[in-house]
Amino acid sequence: MEWLTNNGEVYHRACTGWTASIQDGKCQHCASAIPEPILRLARDQATDRERQTRSREQQRKTREIAKRFAEVQARTEATLKRSSYEPKSGK
Repeated sequence: MEWLTNNGEVYHRACTGWTASIQDGKCQHCASAIPEPILRLARDQATDRERQTRSREQQRKTREIAKRFAEVQARTEATLKRSSYEPKSGK
C-alpha cells in the first residue's frame, strides 16, 4: 500500500504527502509516477465528488426558487382576497 486515495487526492507513503492535482499523473512531492489503477480511482472519486457538489447546489437553488414562488403566491392570494372584500364603488 504505497499509494492511497481519498476524495480524488492521492497519498504517497514514501514521501508522506498528498497530491491534490493528479492531472500530470505524478506525485507533487517526489515526481514519482502514480500507478494507473490509483489514478483511475482518484479520477472516479473526484468526478463523484464534483457530481455530489453540483447536485447539492442544484437542490439549494431549487429550494430557493420554491421559497420565492411560495412567497409570490402568498402575496398574490392576499391581494386577490383583499380585492374581493373591498366594496364596489359606483352602485
